[in-house]
Order: sequence, then structure tokens, then C-alpha cells
Amino acid sequence: MIDIFKPKNSLQEALIIIVFVILVAFGYNFLSPKGIPLVNQAATYNEVSDSLLFNLTSGIADSASYRSVSLSQLQQLIKNKSALIIDARNPEAFQKGHIPTAINVPFLHMFDYMATLITIPTDTLIVIYCEGVNCELSSNLAKAMKDMHFTRIFIYHDGIKGWEDAKCSENL
Repeated sequence: MIDIFKPKNSLQEALIIIVFVILVAFGYNFLSPKGIPLVNQAATYNEVSDSLLFNLTSGIADSASYRSVSLSQLQQLIKNKSALIIDARNPEAFQKGHIPTAINVPFLHMFDYMATLITIPTDTLIVIYCEGVNCELSSNLAKAMKDMHFTRIFIYHDGIKGWEDAKCSENL
């Protein structure tokens, strides 16, 4: 029985080693609590209720999961001028188009924008966005700003793509 696993040449030996390593890697990934998902799952976002979003004394106090605002909530915040909208994309993308009233604080260069960030009161209602649902710049900037003690941070996960797809600029 063992003789069937004995390699007949070095190519077979290498192939057996590679198959063994792949099986061990997949097994470890499957059993690890920090395993990498093998199938991309659709992201689900915890959308904030209107009462929490528009209550001036509320903020988010949870960990690294930031609440999401809907398109209609974002439009209302812009219309009422009741939130600071931050575009976390690079300046070139911001110049090509951005959500009205947004300021640009690119996550990858946020330290260059520290002078702007320190002038913002930490209890300001802030909505951060980037390209869209597959972009993590907004979440990364939100975490960095939370570390700077900002307390009312929300994310518009649909980003500029969702904004443009909904043709929102025409409705403001």
C-alpha cells in the first residue's frame, strides 16, 4: 500500500510535495479564525437609522465597523448642511468629480492634511466616502479619524460611483 506513494522520479516527488503543501495550507486557512475567505461574499453594511443620524447628541461608539448612511440620508445631510462630507480618494480623482460640498482628505496622504483635520471639532457629524463598495479608503480614514477621537463618523459605502449612478448632482 505504501509503495503507491513512493515517487518513481523527482518530478513525481515534487508533485506529491506540492499537493501535500496545498492541502495543509487550505486546511490551516479553513481552521484558522483569521482565515482568508475563498469566496468573495457580498458586503453587508449596518445602515444607521434616521433618528440616530439626525440626533445631534448621538455618535458612534462601536469598534471598527462604521455605520453606513443611505443615499437619501446623504442627500438630506447635504441639503441641510448638517454634516462634513469627506472624499478619501486621491486629489486627481477628487478633481475629476466629487459629491457637492465634499472636502478632499486622501487617506493615503492624510498626514499632509493634518492642519485641516485638527481644525474640525471632534463631535462634528462626518460622512466619508471613496470610489464605491469595493474601496476601503473611507473605512481606513474613518478608523484613523476615530483614533484622533472623532465621535460621529459615518460612511457612504456606495461612494462616488453610487452617487453618479443615481444622478444625484442633478437633484440638488
